[in-house]
Amino acid sequence: MRRAEISGDQKEEEVMLFHQDINGVPATPLGTLFEGTSYAVQVKNVLIITLDVFKPVGDQSRDYIDRENGFGGEGTITGDVDGEHFEWFVRILAAGKDDPFIQHVFVQSHLPILQPVRKENSSGQFFDGAEDSGLWKAMEEGGVDVYFAGDVHRNTATKSENCNLIQVVSKSNGLQDFLRVNVTESTVELLTFGTNIVHDEYDAGSFHQTGRLVVNKEGESTSIESSGELTLMDFRLPLIFFSFDEIKPISPWQILDTKSTVVDNVECANVIENRGVYGMHYDALVNNVPLVSGRPGGGLSGQFNESSRLAIHRMGPYSAGEIVSVAFWFKTTHDQEEIILMNYPRSHRELFYRPSQLKTRSEHLLSHSFLMFLVRVRTFKRFEFMVKNSSINSSALPTDFNKISPFR
Repeated sequence: MRRAEISGDQKEEEVMLFHQDINGVPATPLGTLFEGTSYAVQVKNVLIITLDVFKPVGDQSRDYIDRENGFGGEGTITGDVDGEHFEWFVRILAAGKDDPFIQHVFVQSHLPILQPVRKENSSGQFFDGAEDSGLWKAMEEGGVDVYFAGDVHRNTATKSENCNLIQVVSKSNGLQDFLRVNVTESTVELLTFGTNIVHDEYDAGSFHQTGRLVVNKEGESTSIESSGELTLMDFRLPLIFFSFDEIKPISPWQILDTKSTVVDNVECANVIENRGVYGMHYDALVNNVPLVSGRPGGGLSGQFNESSRLAIHRMGPYSAGEIVSVAFWFKTTHDQEEIILMNYPRSHRELFYRPSQLKTRSEHLLSHSFLMFLVRVRTFKRFEFMVKNSSINSSALPTDFNKISPFR
């Protein structure tokens, strides 16, 4: 919104919103394509900068995509701030630093910058360059406290590795979730609220707090506390981890959260908890996966067959250009035939095949898959590998799948 009607001593007239300079710097990037959609405003002791990061690419005649680096992928629009637009942003940050009355700086745009984040029903578009982008580095150097983003319809809080800058990706699906920001002279408090009831209109009485993050600048050093859905991501730990120790009945809130309990035409009444840092929203729906003994070091394992179902109704953690580490313990229940485990991202499913099924479809499957290997192991072995989510062709895969040996 660029214009509003005002009244008072003067007649009603149209005026530009966010027309007040920030310590001498124009509040919008005048003369650029983003003059009406990027802007800055000071609210008491907080500088708030809103960025339009949807940058048209080229002459708009063809789609732009760089799968190797994760750039583009949304037609002729990519996520970036550069040129005079970026120069204006850096000047605004410097102006905020020079103003003694500005104690906190917030930046917001539509796209997340840091990866990975929780995702659902999203294009999965990210800002080009991620933490290596000029925008992120400018925010680190410019004293930004919080970068707010959306798009992915899930909450994730991530801290920079180099400073106290925090990215907060939040959601507000169907009036079910809200984020509140409380500010004092030395603290920033973020609170998320959710409800287990589907709303057609706002009902304050049904909401409860689901997460909290506090940045405290008192004293010589800044301290950060986080909990619930705003717990800072710790990427030293698995994002998704299933131990197969227990299968539980699905709860009412999980039915609402997943929106569907059907996996490949089969109704699932149970779940396996995700014990990774992505948390309960990545619990897996399960059907016909009995728990059996024999796992190395004790404990149980899931036994799968052709009618088994296990799925997460979420997106991620794969994002273009990002490297993901995967590990699992695996064994086959017979030694008559080898089994090919395949990730088939175009159809969003993992499939088990016997080699005989691939004779007529192997080239098609290989050209669309980024991971494929052949296994026949009668005792548990640990498989561990790293994959980069980008397009490959069949020549990039080994011709002899037996050469992919498990790590013990």
